[in-house]
Amino acid sequence: MNGLTALALILLTLSEIAAFLPTHFQYQMTFANQFGCILLILLIFTIFYASTVLKFRVFLLLGIAFAAGGLSELLGTTYGWIYGQRYYYTATFLGYKLFGRVPFSILLLWTIIIMLAYSITNIIDPANFFSLKKTLNFRSFAYVLLLSTLDGFLAMNLDLILDPIYVGFGAWVWPAGGAYFGVPISNFLGWFFVAFAATLIFRIYSLNKPYEIEVDIYYLAPVIAYAIMGIVKYGIVSHVIGHIEYVVIGISVMFPFIAIATLSYRLKRSKVHLSSVPSTVASRSRSCDREEVD
Repeated sequence: MNGLTALALILLTLSEIAAFLPTHFQYQMTFANQFGCILLILLIFTIFYASTVLKFRVFLLLGIAFAAGGLSELLGTTYGWIYGQRYYYTATFLGYKLFGRVPFSILLLWTIIIMLAYSITNIIDPANFFSLKKTLNFRSFAYVLLLSTLDGFLAMNLDLILDPIYVGFGAWVWPAGGAYFGVPISNFLGWFFVAFAATLIFRIYSLNKPYEIEVDIYYLAPVIAYAIMGIVKYGIVSHVIGHIEYVVIGISVMFPFIAIATLSYRLKRSKVHLSSVPSTVASRSRSCDREEVD
């Protein structure tokens, strides 16, 4: 399964970079083809990684994420709830639309982003909270709230570069406009809330169901996917469409999470190496250290 995860990451990287290279050869893929290809690779990666880490729980988390994205999008496009204003998707999106309003691919995108946010937060989490059996009390609930808050920011920060680009493509439209490159600020609050609520439900469910995660290179895969999706892909897009300021925003809001998660991975990895050292070797090393001090 780890090999399949690595393959999906490689395909994701190539698809993100290649999707916009044809613009330099007087040929440009349609938006629908670009979005569909990249989304498919991301979905494959998400399923491989999530099923490796969460086992049977993956279906619950992906189901919650899919439902949260679908409900929020329906309320947003119909009544203007959650995201502050009514908006609509254009004919750019092909294929099935939920109740004729929300493209099915957008629901898959929500599922992927929430899964990535959840996974990256678990990498950052210094206490490895879900490897310990917990009951729902004030302290555990407060910790879960903090983790889900981080999930919300990870999703929202990705949208800070995603939304202006796709509004520029004409993929979806805010008729009343907004202060942030034509996007209302309330939209980003909505993104935060949806990701926060979806992961909070799953995290509360997982409190008394601990699971172990093997800290190897694949443990860092969601961080790599998040960076590829947000910085590499949308950085290239921003350059192609002549909005380099999107790149600055994307790096500024996403890179700190990527750096912190990578540092956390390195720290956890070093602890794994130390714990695997035989006790006799470790004690011999400590005695040598004492002799050098003396």
